[in-house]
Amino acid sequence: MSAEQDLANANVKISELINEVQRFRDAAMGLNAIYPTITEGRQNTADGKYFSVPGGGAYMRLYRRQGSSAELIAEFPDRAELNSVIAQLGPLLGRGVVGGSGDLMAEGAFGLGGDGSQTHANVTWAEIFSGNGTLNQFFNANNIDVSEIGYSESSVGGWVVNRGARPVAFFFGNANELRSTRWDGANWGPHIRYLSDKDILGTVSQEGGVPTGAIIERGSNANGSYTLFADGFMRCIRTDFTLSQTQSRYNGTWTFPRAFVSTAHVDVVMGFSSGDFDDTATRERISTLGVTGGKTSNATIELYMMSGYSVPAGSQVRNLTLVAEGYAF
Repeated sequence: MSAEQDLANANVKISELINEVQRFRDAAMGLNAIYPTITEGRQNTADGKYFSVPGGGAYMRLYRRQGSSAELIAEFPDRAELNSVIAQLGPLLGRGVVGGSGDLMAEGAFGLGGDGSQTHANVTWAEIFSGNGTLNQFFNANNIDVSEIGYSESSVGGWVVNRGARPVAFFFGNANELRSTRWDGANWGPHIRYLSDKDILGTVSQEGGVPTGAIIERGSNANGSYTLFADGFMRCIRTDFTLSQTQSRYNGTWTFPRAFVSTAHVDVVMGFSSGDFDDTATRERISTLGVTGGKTSNATIELYMMSGYSVPAGSQVRNLTLVAEGYAF
């Protein structure tokens, strides 16, 4: 852009600013050009200029002459009108907006202050979702018959998302578990439970091969600890197992902290600290380590020695770590 064009644009802006200043000046002067009537003000004011007229329920009204007419630009209230507004607002000062009878609105008025719900007592699932599930809002209910979708809790709350002929219902039961079901045009389908952070650790369960509980379950007792996962896989651990002398070998039976549904895989980790052996010579004469038994509720650990070695009577081998893995269901 050339310098001449920049100068021309600047002159345009300056001209616009001058016009705006003149307009405000004329309006301010109009507040001083006071006439008893609009007709007198128009007759004594140049076209496009401003004048004021008092009274008529207002302290002052500002006009601009437009040829043979006058355009109302602004209106300033008088003292009586201001006092009237203050008198109306006075009783409202210090009151709440939504709440009891002393507030501006009672709770629930126009849907404010409440949960926007509808309450239904002793009704059926079909009645709640009248018109094949087109209730497109929140609801809560007591004693709803939801047996048709395999849900038996007595108190249900939720909402329906209206998707035309295939709406989806979301609802909560007594355990505050979010579930959903879809209308197929004739019936509501099976419910689907949604997991939350409270479902990560808890009680693992399943029904018909489908997980219905937490993702991970942990437990322990005198026999060790276990970790059970939602798919049924389980790991049992014991870190302080002891083998005792039996004839020419050492053995001991580990009862799992929780039973497996089928044969588990068992691993044995044995330390070689001298404190773990009553007879230190045993460490030098170990031959074979074996695991026998049914391996569903327990397993027997057997430590065999080299031929010709006589295991000291009553001796023990301690602090073995045992790990069993398999499925609990």
